[in-house]
Order: sequence, then C-alpha cells, then structure tokens
Amino acid sequence: MILWQPNAGPQSAFLSTTADEVLYGGAVGGGKTDALLVWPLHRVHNPQHRSIYFRRERKRLQESIDRAQFLYGEVDPLGQWHETELRYKWSTGAMTQFAFAENEKDIEAWKSFEFDLVLFDEVTEFTEWQYKFMFMRNRSKTAALPAWTRCGTNPGGIGMAWVDDRFVGWQANGNKRWHDYQVYEHFVEVQTPLGPREIPRTRQYIPSTIFDNPRMPGLDAYLAQLGEMPDAEKEMYLYGRWGRWEGQFFTKLPAECEHSFKSPTWYVIRCLDYGFDDPTCILWLACYPTLDVVEVIAEVCESGMTTDAIAQMVQLTEQTLHITPEKIAASVMSPDAFKKGPEGSQSIASMLTEKGIWFIKANADRIGGWAQLRRLIERGTLRVWQGQAPKLLTTMPRLPRDPDKRDDIKAKARNDHAAEALRYGVMAYVGAAIPAAKKPTPSRFPTQDPYWEDIQAEMARMQRGDSGLVLT
Repeated sequence: MILWQPNAGPQSAFLSTTADEVLYGGAVGGGKTDALLVWPLHRVHNPQHRSIYFRRERKRLQESIDRAQFLYGEVDPLGQWHETELRYKWSTGAMTQFAFAENEKDIEAWKSFEFDLVLFDEVTEFTEWQYKFMFMRNRSKTAALPAWTRCGTNPGGIGMAWVDDRFVGWQANGNKRWHDYQVYEHFVEVQTPLGPREIPRTRQYIPSTIFDNPRMPGLDAYLAQLGEMPDAEKEMYLYGRWGRWEGQFFTKLPAECEHSFKSPTWYVIRCLDYGFDDPTCILWLACYPTLDVVEVIAEVCESGMTTDAIAQMVQLTEQTLHITPEKIAASVMSPDAFKKGPEGSQSIASMLTEKGIWFIKANADRIGGWAQLRRLIERGTLRVWQGQAPKLLTTMPRLPRDPDKRDDIKAKARNDHAAEALRYGVMAYVGAAIPAAKKPTPSRFPTQDPYWEDIQAEMARMQRGDSGLVLT
C-alpha cells in the first residue's frame, strides 16, 4: 500500500535534489509542508539521523505536528511521539525534532545540538540571522548523512528580501539572476592554519504552484477563491511571483532612462545615508529646472567604508561625471551623522568636511519624504540612469510597509539605505532652501572640529561686549 507519494514535477525534484541548500515553493497549494515532512524518511533507516523541522510560531507548528504524527505513525508504527519534547523517535533510533522560534534569540536554544537535516517551513517568516545560525548546528556524524538544509515558503513575510537574494534573485526589471531548478555553486573562503581555503557550497530554487498539485481536493473551487483576491495577493499566492507581495511599500519604481544629461541647464544634489557595519549609500541626483525632472545618475553603496574611503569615492565619481563644485546645489546626509562621538569627538559630517566633502543635515521627515518620492515616481519625473543605481532599484521593491504606520517603511527594514538616501535627496529637491545651503569651510587643522574657529570668534566678540550681550 502506498501511504504517500510525491507529485510529478517540482515536488519530486525537491525530494531528489542533492544540493546543500534548497528552497521549494512560491505559491500556495504546491505541497510544501508535506514535502518537508517526508524529507526525513530518506534517512530514518540510519540510527544516527537527526533532523529538525521549524515553524516560526508555536500555533502554526501544531498543524504540521498533527500531520507528521499521522504520517510517521503509518510509516513506522513502532516509533513514538514525545509531546513534552516535541520529538518523534523512530524505531531505528533516528529522531525528528519539531521546533519554533517566535523571538529571534529562541533559535539559540539549539546551539548544543547537531542535525544532519534542517527544515524551515515558511522560511520568509524567519530572519536571516536565525537561518544562518542553524548552519552551526547543521552537521553530521557520518558521510552517509550529508548536512543539508531544506526550506519551503510563499513570497512575503519579514524575511522575503534575504530569501529572495539567496535563492530567487528577482530583479526590478522582472528578470531573475538565476534559473529555476539549476544548482549554483559558490565558494566560501575560510582561514585555516595552512592558509585560506575556498570551500564550495551549492544552492537551488525549485518553484511550485497549486497547478503542480492536481490531486488536491476541491482544486477548482480553491483556484476560483484565489482568483478573487486583490492583485498583489493573487500574484503572490496564486502564481508565486516574487515581484509583488502583501505589505510592499513601493509597488512602482522610478523608470530607467538614457545615460546622459537631458538639458544644458542642470545642477546636482548629493545625498548620503551613513553606515559602517550597515552600508553607506551615496546617490547623485541631476536636476533639470527647465524640465521639472530629477534623475539618479550615480550610486555608491558599500559596507565598512571609512571617511577616507567615502571622500575618495565621492571625488572619483564626481570627476568621472564632470561634476564641478559649482554644480552641487545641495549635499545632504542623514542627521545622525552630525552627532559627535564619545567625549566630544568629531562627527562623521565634520570629518568629511575636513576632507573637502561638505554636507548639511537632511530633512528627516519620513512620512513627507516618502510621500514626495512616490509623488515624483507617479508623475514620471523621478528617473534613474540605466545601470547606474542597481542597489536602489533592487532593494526598493523589497521594502516592507510599517504595519503600524501605513505611510512609512518598517523600522530597520533590511537594505533600506539606498531608499533613505534617495528620500533625503528628494526632500532637498522639493525644498526651497537649496540655493541658501551653506557650504562649510574646511578647517586648517586636520584634527580640529571645522566650526572651532567660528566658535572662538563668537566667544571673543562676547568678551569684548560687542555681541549685544552685557557680561558681568
């Protein structure tokens, strides 16, 4: 008697692949959960086998447990379910653990365990850190049980951006960087006592939809229900498309345009969102007063950039584009970069000013900034030079809406740095203060705050009594 068998196509491919990491799914109804639950059956004959199946929330885990108890009990009637431990012990001595990690740090409860098979159901509900944490626990005691990770999910969720980056590679133009089903090899560099080694790893994405599950009861009725959903949800859940999803903040992007200045009359806004562990992102906007158009003409977006590196990249980019100092009407940066460090040390802004790269504080109005940005996109007056802002166009469509503030991006959204820089630049563009923006004069003393001389002069005037104040 056949208790369960995979559907032909994606489900069978998922259960036969030998890649290190595999993502299976896309749309609802493709049989993701069943496929994940039966994966351990490949290995339970080996008493050394240990697998773990994750859902993010305990209440969502229960449905999977109910399904597993029935299926595993039919396959191995001598196996035992241990409710307290959420663990199925196979009669061979193998073990399948069920787990949840509602809080991000909950995943650390498994740091002293070893699993040759790690399974994540609805992996986009997990953070990238949680997913990668389990790499440390994904190991085997025998070569007969290679350490593998298997995932299933629909688009959407807090982890959609990193899952997309890791497996799907969806791009703003609707294309993908990688082909479905193809196994891609990448190399991880590890320092060893004998020197650096590059170790190969493999990764694969196997898409599925409800159309790959023809044995699903009531299929036509369910298809009709999905077909009546709003467009974004229908694209995500019925067709498994990663380009549009529930909670997406930007459903429309700036159009790409020809790589050239469109008018002899133009000026530039330089805008920067600062980070070190997080990326620093710098954008340059060409503004055409006679056309009422603004274009993103260049982008630098990198992590670990020192102020020296930032200054060098700014100078190199502006030399390449022939942007002279007179062309820069405004140069704005995230307000937190103007805060002094511990014990009154220099701010990032003042250090850059000393290197000849001036900035003023950007307008930090998030709601107004996003509204202006989307208004320009809708009007078609905010554009991007083709190929010149890849991070911006890749990350913008993946930014999630704040569930508590419908007109804002979710706080600390992953990869929001390019969009934040653009918001600063757009607010400078629509603001009336651009011509009045004061360019600070670099200090003659490299280690001194650039405003030191102004402060000293003001104090001297006060002491002389010519500042309008009466000193006693």
